[in-house]
Amino acid sequence: MVRILFLNSNPVMREVITRFFRYQPEIECHVSDRLEDITENHDVVVIDEGLIRNWRSFKRRYNPKTPVFLWGSNGKSGYAGFSGFFSKNMPLNDMVGMVLLMKGMHVSKKTLATRKRSLIESQILRALLQGASNKEIAHQLHKSIYCIKYHAAKLYQEFDVGGRKELIRKVNIPL
Repeated sequence: MVRILFLNSNPVMREVITRFFRYQPEIECHVSDRLEDITENHDVVVIDEGLIRNWRSFKRRYNPKTPVFLWGSNGKSGYAGFSGFFSKNMPLNDMVGMVLLMKGMHVSKKTLATRKRSLIESQILRALLQGASNKEIAHQLHKSIYCIKYHAAKLYQEFDVGGRKELIRKVNIPL
């Protein structure tokens, strides 16, 4: 079980998130609009970019020991100091899959299978985030190295990164 704290200022979005996570048995989700709700009882904290004005003052005040992700519309700036960034365009299923993968938990096909990503891409993404080389991934999945490179390039494009290290930095949760 992974415990997530979702902080969002929009009441409609909080309701959507609450309803979505109601059907995710692997995740216990608390949804709030108050930064004061950040405690060590959560495995991951996801904060809407509208709630954070200044990372340094936020960190001084709350000093979170759990990974804190910024959830926003622009991943290119403004998230230095956070554990990572989730785009508001990313489907919630993908976000759940990322959190579970990084915590080393089993991810169901239903969680990973979205309109944007095939099962093979999800398997490659998991392996990339675990630090496997293209050759290792190809061997594990019984695919050609060219297949792995093709799907990895699609993933880099999807996450708007230039390569594997940047992908890991952008979505990785410290274990």
